[in-house]
Amino acid sequence: MKYTFRVTGRPQGKGRPRSAPGQSRPYTPKHTVLLERRIRSAFQDAFPGFAPLAGPVRVTVTAVFDIPKSWPAATREAAKSGGVYHTGRGDADNIAKAGIDALNCIAFLDDGQVAILNVLKRYGSPERTVFTIEALEQPGGILTPGQSRAETKAIAAEQQRKGLKLGAPRKLRNAGTSEGDDTPLGRAIAAALVRDAK
Repeated sequence: MKYTFRVTGRPQGKGRPRSAPGQSRPYTPKHTVLLERRIRSAFQDAFPGFAPLAGPVRVTVTAVFDIPKSWPAATREAAKSGGVYHTGRGDADNIAKAGIDALNCIAFLDDGQVAILNVLKRYGSPERTVFTIEALEQPGGILTPGQSRAETKAIAAEQQRKGLKLGAPRKLRNAGTSEGDDTPLGRAIAAALVRDAK
């Protein structure tokens, strides 16, 4: 299954953490905080009540920048058809990182699940960033150690958020049954596992 959504406006990359004078702990720049909030909001508007994917995923990011008005007509026409790549400011890796970090725990349980990442920068109109998240199949329904850790981490975070006593979360032995974790996140993970297995 593929899940595609867009964020309108000029594509932006994730800003580097900064340090304020007299502070030892770096902070995330305000524009990055706002950008990640916009990406999360666009995803949640497109897929309300989405249960985060539990298995490996492919993320495809297409960043579309405005065509400069100063370009010759032939170049502008080629750019309109998607045949001209954008090589200016707005690093592909930073644009992708902003999206992946924003979608962590919302589109997928952990950003370590991103097994394939494709990023394209091109010209067009209107300016936008298009994200596609695709669940990848594991052969034979294999549950990797990384996937198990992501599920355990998500369940523990939900328990901590609710103020529950932290302990070893119950394993999701049979996704979608009462044998799994019975928190809302646990049920979401179970639903995601069932969906991913299809």
